Amino acid sequence: QIVLISAHFPDKPSRCCFSILRFLDYILQAPLQSHRNLHLPTPPSNGLYLHPHPESFSSYLLPDIRGYISWKSIGIAINNGVNTNMVKDYKCDECYTISLNTPLLEAIKIIHQHEFVVVEEHNSICAIITTADISCQYLTITEPFVLLEEIENQIRYLLNDKFLVDDIKKVCQEHARDVRDIDDLTFGEYIALMQKDELWKKIEVHIDKKLFLKWLDEVREIRNDVMHFSPDGISKEQRNHLIKMAELLKTMIDTKMERT
Repeated sequence: QIVLISAHFPDKPSRCCFSILRFLDYILQAPLQSHRNLHLPTPPSNGLYLHPHPESFSSYLLPDIRGYISWKSIGIAINNGVNTNMVKDYKCDECYTISLNTPLLEAIKIIHQHEFVVVEEHNSICAIITTADISCQYLTITEPFVLLEEIENQIRYLLNDKFLVDDIKKVCQEHARDVRDIDDLTFGEYIALMQKDELWKKIEVHIDKKLFLKWLDEVREIRNDVMHFSPDGISKEQRNHLIKMAELLKTMIDTKMERT
């Protein structure tokens, strides 16, 4: 949603300033995502450097940026009575540029304050990062932790008050630690507890035991990757598995509550 304005003809009127709106409409139709490695098109003759459709983005020589136009700047200008087709009347002058090596937390503070930054490397634009990018990245990073917490809490709910302390301690015989209830178990120990036929019956759930424990073991493996901060993150398939398991466990709990 950003149009950068270069030093070339910064005051030149466009055919109509609202052609920018049509361009922004085009941008808004695409899913918001990180704009690293997006392809910047050849700058048009009216001197506008456009933030393109976020599909591909290679570095472009850093122009002498004089400002930018966004939905916000257009809205503010119209609200202030501007009714021209001159680019200069709709632009904001302050356009913040940061280095590719800027520490992330420092960059986030700048983006939060100014809504976006232009990232440059070797005097070339290599990215435009917006608050939407930060939000999407935050979701990508935190979602697995939130889903795993939800799944673990749901399992605890299913197992809580179903077993004697001796039943729980037998599962943890290999580990010299004080275990008093379900909350003291690891994820793998939840699975080990449910593998025993006599204990599985106490849970009172109507689902195939072998298949259910197989799905939970897949969650355990994903959990290990997440908790050890795998540099590749989790795959789309792993994310979908966590979502489906969280939904399944919620359905199982809701069904049990309806029966009681």
